[in-house]
Amino acid sequence: MGAYSDYLLASPAIPAKADTSVCGTIASNTTWTSPGNNYIVTCDVTVNAGVTLTIQSGVEVRFDPGTSLQVVGTLVATGATFTSNSAPPAKGDWGRIYFTTSSQDAVFDVAVTT
Repeated sequence: MGAYSDYLLASPAIPAKADTSVCGTIASNTTWTSPGNNYIVTCDVTVNAGVTLTIQSGVEVRFDPGTSLQVVGTLVATGATFTSNSAPPAKGDWGRIYFTTSSQDAVFDVAVTT
């Protein structure tokens, strides 16, 4: 057998969390991907009419203080987390997610445990 340095030790790749800043208008169908990644809302974001924002399961959307998400089109977010970007997060330190009268109805996927 060779010396220890002659052997290649493989380990599984551990994906790094990435932060993606988002701000402004979403004007075309968009998907926020890669579970484990953070999308940081740095200013108010608007999903335009006729446009769908899809947020994949496992994605974390973090809002800077006072920022909001306005949905005029469609929001599909099953298994995503919406929270503050402050450390530690505190109730009320970011704006809101709100739907206008022209947005598509929200559908919630809620798991209930007893």
